[in-house]
Amino acid sequence: MEANRWKSLRYYGAIQEKHAVITLTKGAVVEGTIGSLNGRQTLLGVLEMKTPLGVYPRAVVKQSDIQSWEVDLNANEVYAMLKTTT
Repeated sequence: MEANRWKSLRYYGAIQEKHAVITLTKGAVVEGTIGSLNGRQTLLGVLEMKTPLGVYPRAVVKQSDIQSWEVDLNANEVYAMLKTTT
């Protein structure tokens, strides 16, 4: 279990400060910059989160409310991430 947690933290480290499109479980689609993750990996900090209601400079999204997200990584970033997680 501990090894999986470290792999997950490396993944979050790779996507930190990247633009993401996040689909929430209730269907809303928001976008922003991945900011931080709490120690228990249950809360995701998002900067400049754009929602249908406006832009929030800082927001916290519960992991359980996220259905999916898309983050753009270049080939070198993907390779480095895979290298550290395998």
